[in-house]
Amino acid sequence: MMQKTLQEIQYAVSIGFEHRQLAVSEHIALGTSLARISPDAIPGYMRKIKAAFLSSFTVQGLPEVFRAASLFNNVWADTYNAPYNQFTQEILNTESALYHFDPTLCFLLLDTKDIADGAHLETLIDTLLAKTKATIVIFNFISDVNSSSGAATALNKKINTLSEQGTRIFVYDFNSFLARNGKDAIWNTKYAALGDLRIHPDAFPRLAYDISRFAVAATGATKKCVILDGDDTLWKGIVGEDGTLAIVPNITLQQLLLELSKKGTLLALNSKNNFDDVVEVLERHPDMLLHKSDFANLKINWDSKDSNITAIARELRLGTDSFVFVDDSPFEREIVRTSLPEVAVIAPEDLAMYPGFHTFGVTAEDTRRGEMYTEEIKRKELESSTASVDDFIRKLGLEVAIAPAIQETIPRISQLTQKTNQFNMTTRRYTDVDIISKLAQGWNIWSVSAHDRFGEYGIIGVCMVEPLADVWRIDNLLLSCRILGRKVEDIVMVYLCNEAEKRGIKKITGDFIPTQKNAPAASFFSSAGFRLVGKEGANEAYEYTPVQKQSYPNFIKVL
Repeated sequence: MMQKTLQEIQYAVSIGFEHRQLAVSEHIALGTSLARISPDAIPGYMRKIKAAFLSSFTVQGLPEVFRAASLFNNVWADTYNAPYNQFTQEILNTESALYHFDPTLCFLLLDTKDIADGAHLETLIDTLLAKTKATIVIFNFISDVNSSSGAATALNKKINTLSEQGTRIFVYDFNSFLARNGKDAIWNTKYAALGDLRIHPDAFPRLAYDISRFAVAATGATKKCVILDGDDTLWKGIVGEDGTLAIVPNITLQQLLLELSKKGTLLALNSKNNFDDVVEVLERHPDMLLHKSDFANLKINWDSKDSNITAIARELRLGTDSFVFVDDSPFEREIVRTSLPEVAVIAPEDLAMYPGFHTFGVTAEDTRRGEMYTEEIKRKELESSTASVDDFIRKLGLEVAIAPAIQETIPRISQLTQKTNQFNMTTRRYTDVDIISKLAQGWNIWSVSAHDRFGEYGIIGVCMVEPLADVWRIDNLLLSCRILGRKVEDIVMVYLCNEAEKRGIKKITGDFIPTQKNAPAASFFSSAGFRLVGKEGANEAYEYTPVQKQSYPNFIKVL
């Protein structure tokens, strides 16, 4: 029953984003109702975050709306709203309710007239950085009749400098939000005199959806693939009826998709059409910006859209929760929204404002993701022509490199802990700051990269080990699904054992914590010679002893 209620809430939020028809009161009601959901009812695909709001004016209701908006991005947000205009006291008093809440995301909404100067602001931010592990998002300052433009300019220069210097500080362009949505109708309206509501409550839903991008990025819930309809979505017209040259490409949408693709978002096509007709549009229409090679997967048939999405997930080895479905048809959107609630369902005209693609940084692997899927098709063709796994890997010419984490690889290591689900022993999620902190504590953290005759995989694995006297505890061991089935996990374990033997380590321990998605990793420890030594619920504890030198497979080159 609880799960059904949660799905109903998620459905309502999705409809609210599409039609802009849910009033602030309805969003607040949805956000409030989430607090009554049992933790057991939260689906495994949802990422969790604790978001604190600290403001110099009243934002009562915004945290609840933010909870509802985050749900649209598959993020479960617990929220804390600091007492009215108590932001300084809350931050400087380390015994305050803020620190008991222990946020992982902090929003600072401050008015120019409520900040003494740049030093005051910097003290607050430095304290938050020191006392929490939270990502800090600062709304930039507005100059109006109640505050001097010089003060706002100086404060904005200060926060921009701080954000450039720190990896956990980000500036939200509140000025741009007001400009897009009508500053006079939103900022310092008549509501400012009624309880000091300087942001009009009717703007809370638009604002909450916009800032939910930071929850997406902070939790690693960034969407990986856009699945698109063809007729009346990528182009105006029905190709099967109008003909190839009569359709009119949607240039604005395709430009947006190309930009997303450059940042690592995959594109897939899900069109009810004749295959040859659609391919002809992609390859022959002179005004098309997107072509067949831009799509990682094509489903051009007469099957249902939701079954095609499931097939795309299987073939790309991605979870359906990482998909955005874009279709002009309300009927098709309704089917997918109902049958696959974890998929973000969006009308074409709404894609530009969708916050689920946000990330705090683009890695080298992100920029090559489309090429990597093209290379993977070639690997699959080779695999189908070989008699055994070993023979396939030998013909690949696979080379694996394992290296200690360095500053340049930390963002990708963090990204993998955030995004990898299938071969992941514990599914512990870590930010860049967490990785840096553990390295400072003496942890051993390695990245795993690979390449073969078809191209570079980039960094596709992580191993994190906490040293405990003469014992190594494997805290995190994971591999991207792109490399599974090629014995790289065995290479990592041989490397780990050999390194432990060289350093006099007597025992290696590790946990397997099952989730809804990591079944591919369930038997790895036992297959690697580890012994099951304990269970707590579904969680399993393993150990390996004695640690002794091992040999790598002779058909894989280890660098």
